Amino acid sequence: MEQTAAAEGLEHRLSEDGVTGNTFDAHRLLQLAGRAAARTPRSSGCSAPTSPKAGRCSSPRRWRRLAVEAGLGEDEVREVLAGDA
Repeated sequence: MEQTAAAEGLEHRLSEDGVTGNTFDAHRLLQLAGRAAARTPRSSGCSAPTSPKAGRCSSPRRWRRLAVEAGLGEDEVREVLAGDA
């Protein structure tokens, strides 16, 4: 996967411990961003999902922080993450 990404000019690092993240919440927040016409989080926000400093990509706290930094309203973000829409 890393080689395929590199061939496309992208950097993709797999986790060393084999743990992957669930990006379902990220996709829900991207839908919210599209509806709100907000600037969306850059994919590099999860370039190191398993580093202790970065936190796991599937962490709702991490998605909430990235979404708010990207310009989405914190209340809307909390509502999306708390629901199943």
